[in-house]
Amino acid sequence: MKRIIYTRADGGVTVVTPAYNSIRVGEAEVDFLTRVRSRAVPADAINVSICDAASVPLDRTFRDAWVHNAGVVDVDMSKAREIHKDKIRKARVAEFEKNDLALRDAQVNGDTVLLAKAKARRDELRNAPQDPSIEAAATPDELVLAVPSGFIL
Repeated sequence: MKRIIYTRADGGVTVVTPAYNSIRVGEAEVDFLTRVRSRAVPADAINVSICDAASVPLDRTFRDAWVHNAGVVDVDMSKAREIHKDKIRKARVAEFEKNDLALRDAQVNGDTVLLAKAKARRDELRNAPQDPSIEAAATPDELVLAVPSGFIL
C-alpha cells in the first residue's frame, strides 16, 4: 500500500493513508493516488511524495521528531532526545513530590541517614534528563531504552 507524505509549513510531517476501498472500478492506482493527493494535500505542502508504507516508521513514539527525506520518514534524533527528556521531566514530578515528603520527614525526625538518602535521590531526579545514555543513543529504539534508573516511562 502507498502513502502520501509531505512536510507542512510548520515543519511537521504528515502521512496520508489513502482509503483503498474508495478506489473507483477500473481506476488505476496512479490515478487514484493523484485524486487523493489533490484533495488531501494542502497547497502550501512542501516536498510531497508517494511512497510505500514501509517508508513510514511503525513506532510513533517520536512522531513529532519525524522528518521527510526523499520519500522516507526518518527520525531527527536531536528532536527525539528533547521529546524523551520531556517525558522524563514529566515522570519525575511525582517522584519529586514523594522525595520532598521523605526530606521533610527526615528533617523533622532528625534522621541524618534518611536525610542523606533523600538528598541523593533528589540529585538523581534533577540529573535524570542529562543521563549519558540519552546522548549516546544512536537510534530511536536505543533512545526508548535510555531510561535513568528508577524511572518507568
